[in-house]
Amino acid sequence: MERGQRSYARARNKYTNYHVNQASTLMEFLQAKMPEASRTKLKSFLSRRIVFVDKKIVTHPDYPVERGMLVQIDHNKHSNTELRSKDINVLYEDAYLIVIEKKAGILSIAVGKNKGKSAHAILNHYLKKTNHRGQALLVHKLEVDESGIMIFAKDEETKFNLQKNWKELIINHTFVGLVEGDVQEESGLNISWIDEETGKLNFSNNLETAPRDPVKAITRFRTIKKANGLSMLEFDPREDRNNKIRVQMAEMGHPILGDKKYGEFISPLKRFALHAFLIRFRHPVTKELMKFEISYPKEFRSLMMKSSENQE
Repeated sequence: MERGQRSYARARNKYTNYHVNQASTLMEFLQAKMPEASRTKLKSFLSRRIVFVDKKIVTHPDYPVERGMLVQIDHNKHSNTELRSKDINVLYEDAYLIVIEKKAGILSIAVGKNKGKSAHAILNHYLKKTNHRGQALLVHKLEVDESGIMIFAKDEETKFNLQKNWKELIINHTFVGLVEGDVQEESGLNISWIDEETGKLNFSNNLETAPRDPVKAITRFRTIKKANGLSMLEFDPREDRNNKIRVQMAEMGHPILGDKKYGEFISPLKRFALHAFLIRFRHPVTKELMKFEISYPKEFRSLMMKSSENQE
């Protein structure tokens, strides 16, 4: 009986519970509830993944909280369950999916002849620390030299729902890229039918001359800046979950900077100049609206700033 009482006490003490009475951001709510804690300390709670909102781990300080939600701080969360990696950052995690930032230079997943370090393997290792059956399932890909936001599912049903209903669930999946040449259009729409058979990317803007069983790719683009023979664009693919920006820009006559297959410029960057910086989507299970945004790569901005200086 005494042992049972101790177990009950430990269970009660595991969490500090806070009930939300009015809408705000998670950081504003935590600052109001814990005024003695510095902003740095509160951010450390988020990065250590010990803050739960309605039983889901939340790591973003601007996550919206609304009246009736339950915010919990887990006092027993051990540091060895945290993900420490220079190759990926976890932006969000719940029971169904995990949203990450992948750095350039690592694979999305290692399959076939593509061997090496991958975001998929890193996440699998991380998830199995707390659950030996834990798994990360690839939903969409970024090329090895691309960087940015990716979604992985934690179960087959969530993966299937995201892939099958990608066009309905994904509201924006926005990239920034540097391309060769001065793009004249301020904005536009690329529509292509692309042949992916045997891994070869052949493209056509005319369905009559398109390859057999083509993949339709629609990408909106917007020109942000032009300098020194380069253009910075934002892209929002609208159809296919594995973007075809590289092929479409080559077809348009403005290959992505660093594209050795289609490009002509010798890139000063040691990577492919394409970065997925924003994703906004409807959660496949909870149906809530999710938004994650990270900054443009510094090397992209730096290159355009140097270009502007050279033009003066």
